[in-house]
Amino acid sequence: MTLPHTNPYVRLCDCGSGLPSYWEYDARGIELCRACNKCRKRKLSHYRPDVLTDPNYWALEPTDEEDYE
Repeated sequence: MTLPHTNPYVRLCDCGSGLPSYWEYDARGIELCRACNKCRKRKLSHYRPDVLTDPNYWALEPTDEEDYE
């Protein structure tokens, strides 16, 4: 019998796999979503490839503190 995770620092993935999830980040280090090994590919497929690999990707909203001044 497998017991559910009881570690308060482990957050299970919302995909229903029962696996621990972790943050996925864009190329700039901005949090995108939580994923597990089972759903990572599916969840990241919603983002443009350059968002995941190029820190200078185009964005409609400001991304640097200087842009808010």
